[in-house]
Amino acid sequence: MKHIRILAPLLLAITATARGQIVMADNYDVIGNGDGFALGAGLNSGINPPTTRLTGSLAGNMRYIATNAAKVSTAYTITNGKFQVAATQNSGRVAFSSDGIVPFDFGPALGATTATPSSPVIYELRTSMANTESGIFRFSFGIGTVEADVTFWDFGIQLYRAVASNDFYTIQRRIDIGSSDVADINAPITTLGGGTYGTEVNFLLRVTDAGPETTAFNSRVQVSLDGGSSFIYDTRTDSSLPNGWRLDGAGRYLLWDIAGTGATSTGFVTYDNLSVVVVPEPGAAILGLIGALVAGSFRRGQR
Repeated sequence: MKHIRILAPLLLAITATARGQIVMADNYDVIGNGDGFALGAGLNSGINPPTTRLTGSLAGNMRYIATNAAKVSTAYTITNGKFQVAATQNSGRVAFSSDGIVPFDFGPALGATTATPSSPVIYELRTSMANTESGIFRFSFGIGTVEADVTFWDFGIQLYRAVASNDFYTIQRRIDIGSSDVADINAPITTLGGGTYGTEVNFLLRVTDAGPETTAFNSRVQVSLDGGSSFIYDTRTDSSLPNGWRLDGAGRYLLWDIAGTGATSTGFVTYDNLSVVVVPEPGAAILGLIGALVAGSFRRGQR
């Protein structure tokens, strides 16, 4: 019985630790107030620091900003508890900022600036995406070492239909030449089943980050649609990446990009359930928990 009393909290603690540290999360569950990017309005509804709907260790002063303002600000709203962008002409791009001006670099918080090939950091980027636009335009989510459009992203996913009559999604990958050292990659990962177009798809991007690299390729991205139980894509098995994959700079920027549509297009795209979580290295976390629990058990035994 004594061993069971020790084992039960150990298992609970290991399970909790395996979930990792939440760096940033946003479920968009707030009543939308207008549109655009002003504090307390549009995508920043419920965000007017120190008041915020965001959670996580970096929630503090964070807010959304437009880094490509070509798309009209009225396209951006929180609608039905989701980050929504209406079908409008011209591309738009969004990032986090801690001051409302400069895009925020997550690198230090993720541990990327001190990561190495022998001691990488693992983190997971999650988001849910849906596309109901009437044409074939793409919208994207990804990570880059600089804040820029999708042609410069180290890794990004896009959700769209290749032909307007399709009732299913194509999932595309975008990889910059700096991360492949071969060429920019703009190609499908897979297509989903019939009837999926317009439904929400849950993405998990698991990044094994070996830190900034310019001569080697030791990082990795895996893409899952089922919370990490299986993966539909892995940079380590991508034949388009004969060298492997890397993050070729110190910055780590979360990026949203929404393409411009035709003048007569209708519909919208949505993002939901964002989270950025640092996953602890399993061995060290478990050993530390075992040590703490055994020490506590020993002290109880002495008493």
